Amino acid sequence: MVKALAISPQVIAVRVSCEVPSMNPVPHVTLAIHRERGGASKQSNALTTWEPVAAMTLFGIVTRVTSERGA
Repeated sequence: MVKALAISPQVIAVRVSCEVPSMNPVPHVTLAIHRERGGASKQSNALTTWEPVAAMTLFGIVTRVTSERGA
């Protein structure tokens, strides 16, 4: 369940609550990365300003990312 949204110049993520365990202090899904502005998926871990949004459900496949391409 999506609970909040965070946007920076480099990344966009949604804060979630779900049964899938997260290794992050703030469970979230990274939605977009602006690579031309130096964005990387790991930057979503540092987002601190979360704006509440109307509850919505995401559907998809959960995967664990262990490294970034081109890093």
